[in-house]
Amino acid sequence: MTAPVIPDCDVDLFDDDVLRDPYPTYAELRRLGPVVRMTRHGFLAVARYTDVRAVLNDQEHFVSGRGVGFNEEFNHVRSSSIIASDEPRHGMLRDVLGERLGPRALKGVEQLITQRAAALVAGAVGTGSFDAVKDFGEIFPVQVVGELIGLPADKRQHLLRWANGAFNAFGPPGERTSAGLADIAEQFEYIRTVATREQLTPGSMGAAVYEAADRGLIPEEYCLPLLSAYLTAGMDTTVNGLVSMIWLLGTHPESWRELRENPALAPSVVNEVLRIESPAQLFSRVAA
Repeated sequence: MTAPVIPDCDVDLFDDDVLRDPYPTYAELRRLGPVVRMTRHGFLAVARYTDVRAVLNDQEHFVSGRGVGFNEEFNHVRSSSIIASDEPRHGMLRDVLGERLGPRALKGVEQLITQRAAALVAGAVGTGSFDAVKDFGEIFPVQVVGELIGLPADKRQHLLRWANGAFNAFGPPGERTSAGLADIAEQFEYIRTVATREQLTPGSMGAAVYEAADRGLIPEEYCLPLLSAYLTAGMDTTVNGLVSMIWLLGTHPESWRELRENPALAPSVVNEVLRIESPAQLFSRVAA
């Protein structure tokens, strides 16, 4: 039986031009076949929707615990993180804040988030003109995540830069990756010296991580990578999601009009924005 031929593609998915507009490249990958060999960095790409879902849902054959980055240093510093874990460790780490991040628990912080959003929107609208990124998208997640984790209010100014660096650091070796790794190192030092159990707000999600270690639910050494994960995951993705929403509604006035006339469509609008302009463009697994 003849083995299927895997087509080659020499496009660099991490090139600046591709990152600015990746969709023509994605279309070409889908056209080439279900699996494409990316010769520039030596990995395989799966770009068709059904195949992507199959890979991400097959935890037996496609694993995270051997590293989810395209360079060894990133995989080393993230080796104990939730994103680079398989079961049973992944479930153990996820369960630390699982109940607090469920729909029922989040109703308890809905008022806080709504107040922050309303104040931010009112301020932006009051100016008559605003930068969707600088004046809205980059402010909101820092406020909300900072409060939920329980960080001191006067020590949150670098959270977004560190989160952005963490996303940049998982690519192949290069200047962007090196700068991102430096940002991760800074964030780790911040957690060791600032986001300590003594300085986090009692009852916060950050304090709950240390309490889980005290109860023996997780080893103490997992506290730092777990806090790093929660200080990273909600930042860049939220910024990109919010700003993409404003941009798409601004460039599709008929959709904006429909939403204003029927605000109940808001959840569907959020889902459609995440589908069209996904804040996370690429995930990686190791074929076991």
